Amino acid sequence: NLKKALFSALTAATMLFLGGLGMPVLAQDLTIADLGIESTGILPSNPFYFFKSFRRNIRDAFSWNDLSKAQSQLDSLNEQAAEIKQLNDINPDEIVGFERAVRNYKETAEALKTRLTALKNRGDAIAKFLDTLIDRALKHKEILDQLLSKFKNREDAVEFYNLVLSAEERLAEILAVIPGHIEDAKKL
Repeated sequence: NLKKALFSALTAATMLFLGGLGMPVLAQDLTIADLGIESTGILPSNPFYFFKSFRRNIRDAFSWNDLSKAQSQLDSLNEQAAEIKQLNDINPDEIVGFERAVRNYKETAEALKTRLTALKNRGDAIAKFLDTLIDRALKHKEILDQLLSKFKNREDAVEFYNLVLSAEERLAEILAVIPGHIEDAKKL
């Protein structure tokens, strides 16, 4: 199980690195269903989006241990990736909605990275969580890569392009934390 998680982590890190070099990583066109999301609901471009953010904060507050808090943050990150994908499907050229969505994604990714660095090993539970994290990270990378490709040459989107690059960096930092947890598990 741990060897599988280590292999998955190294594979994911390699794919993120290759994707960062502009090489296509995944050829398929993801849907929000591929992320395990049935419906995104209110999107970041909606003025009532703050209700959704409030709900996520409440969900995080009622997560009692570090692993459940990390899972809650990963769920939020996954929902935000689905929102980015949905915005892309609905209004692919609207930067304003994307900016808010990617900014939210980046902030949640930073919080998840912080949570992961403090996470204590819980054996099989952490291995299952890490497998889910790696799977979702690869899918999120594809969604962010689609944005980078779309807005790469737009002069009015330079700041947004850099924001997406920054979000991808946070995603890579999350994956970089994984091998440390696998090493801790081997010590047990």
